[in-house]
Amino acid sequence: MKKFETLYLVTIQALGYMWYLSVFAILLPAALVALSEGSDFFIFDGILNIAQPVLPSILNPIVTLVALVVLTMGLMIILEASFSLYHKANAFPFTIIPHKHLEPDELVTVGWYGKVRHPMKLGYIIMLLALGIYTQSITFLILWLPLVTGLMLEYGLIIEERGLQRQFGNSYKKYKKKVPVLLPKF
Repeated sequence: MKKFETLYLVTIQALGYMWYLSVFAILLPAALVALSEGSDFFIFDGILNIAQPVLPSILNPIVTLVALVVLTMGLMIILEASFSLYHKANAFPFTIIPHKHLEPDELVTVGWYGKVRHPMKLGYIIMLLALGIYTQSITFLILWLPLVTGLMLEYGLIIEERGLQRQFGNSYKKYKKKVPVLLPKF
């Protein structure tokens, strides 16, 4: 029976990683880039009837380097938060179904979890910011990125925090008072 349970957990975890990779690393960024290209064209060429602002080509390597640095920062936050969640609370960071073995054993308050309540969302938003910088899309940065950030926060605050409140009770209430949602205090 133990072998079956282990195989089940590994399968669920593998499916969770594939799901998150396909949705958050491929589909959502591709959709946002397509939407932003279309919105940039619609706003600048359609409404304003002016050419889209373009940086001089000499700045492209600098923009690419800045985007790569920002992307790396976001990825490092996600990785550190994932490792903290796994090592401190014995929980898998990415799952597709709730299961008692996949839920945190304890409230993690170290690393990035000690700075913000949703470090993986912060890291992902930073990675999307890097994509917006790389594509040099104005509507990506001022329209689509804030919209996705708002939706992610709504989900985090309504769904995730409600479950954590039920699971950890007063410990989570104290944690919420001490640790900000998304923007860290240094």
